[in-house]
Amino acid sequence: MELVTNTYEEDIFHFDEFHLMLARNFAESNTNRYIDIINAINAGDITLAHRLAHNLKSNAGQLRRSSLQKVAGEIESNLENGENRVTPQQLQSLKKELKAAIDAFNFTLA
Repeated sequence: MELVTNTYEEDIFHFDEFHLMLARNFAESNTNRYIDIINAINAGDITLAHRLAHNLKSNAGQLRRSSLQKVAGEIESNLENGENRVTPQQLQSLKKELKAAIDAFNFTLA
């Protein structure tokens, strides 16, 4: 069995129409998701921040953005039970990975 390793940019061109629609929607609706999560944490609305991280994790998984999925999952876990245990490093990683995903989708879908 041969292991195939495609880059994300190669992989997106193999998306079917449904996944291309998801990618477009993701790029449009998640532009401010990092800010939304930060604002929810700063407002003490840990439930909202948890839900936003969970949704982002799920969407990233559907679109094969494993690094974003991983960091969103870590943040989700660190917001469980109404507690905020998110680190500044996790938030920086989230910002970086989310920007990379949105940039990739905007570039490849233009």
